[in-house]
Amino acid sequence: MEGYRRGLAVAGRPEIRRRCSAPLSPDGGADELPDLIRAEAYSLPHVVGTCSMGPRPDDGAVVDAPGRVHGTERLSVVDASIVPNGPSGFTHIPTVMLAERLAEQLDTRL
Repeated sequence: MEGYRRGLAVAGRPEIRRRCSAPLSPDGGADELPDLIRAEAYSLPHVVGTCSMGPRPDDGAVVDAPGRVHGTERLSVVDASIVPNGPSGFTHIPTVMLAERLAEQLDTRL
């Protein structure tokens, strides 16, 4: 429950709330929190897709297809965070493959 509360505190920051349309906290009080966590919590051990890829930052994209961060120069993301949908297994090999491919493209842009 402490982790959930801390996550709510981070999610409640104005910088993050601007980006979210979902309600911040569940209906009900602290007494209902344990039941909510048991009913709604799930594990996602191989996090991907935390850094949206797309052509326009106005649409919520952080990077373009080659991994360049919108609004910056010479800054790219070449890890699993730009993978839009995670593989059904471990993310290690697809992440290495992605990073190697995009790193090759980085060399040509420098």
